Amino acid sequence: MTRLNLTIRPRTPGDIPALCDLLVKQRPATGYPEIWPLPMPLPDFLQRDHEDGAWVALLNGSIVGHIATACVVEPSGPDGKGAPGRSGSTAGLGSAWADAYGCATERLRCIGTLFADAEYAGAGIGSALLRVATEDVVGRDLLPVLDCIKAKGHVVEFYKRRGWVVVAEQRAPWSPDERIDVVLMIQPVLKPLKADAISKTQGTATDPSVEVMA
Repeated sequence: MTRLNLTIRPRTPGDIPALCDLLVKQRPATGYPEIWPLPMPLPDFLQRDHEDGAWVALLNGSIVGHIATACVVEPSGPDGKGAPGRSGSTAGLGSAWADAYGCATERLRCIGTLFADAEYAGAGIGSALLRVATEDVVGRDLLPVLDCIKAKGHVVEFYKRRGWVVVAEQRAPWSPDERIDVVLMIQPVLKPLKADAISKTQGTATDPSVEVMA
């Protein structure tokens, strides 16, 4: 499929209704989110605790994709676990990522909530969003991490083709009732951090087919 002429900009509160509709629309084709129906309202799934960045991709004025970044938090409950059932929780995952990078957990930012309109599968929406989010993290002298479901091999391969590597496997902290294993991934070229690391591994967000708005 021909690469689309996309616009990527920061998400606004007014985008949430359209994103909820897109999440529902793409789910039959992608199986994302894994747990469905969600144990929370759709807006709460999209706007995560500890989130510090979010972007949408637009095509001809319509939202066709989404991605976000969030701080990685340590377990905070009395039993050493995060809030049960909180989709997208990174509680208990931070130490594996931090060990892989050789850094403090505070420097990590988890990239997630990445989804796109399945109608345009293969057209580069996910790749463009991933570049923008990763470059934002690196631009703040932080280190990007992500987790994805181990059983979804095609998703794991999507990230591997873009330079990400698996550093650990753990049970998903957001699925206390059903065992779901996730793989934890980092960008090894960023260890140690280099200013031009992302441009070497992924290309740049200034691809002429992608307009990025601050």
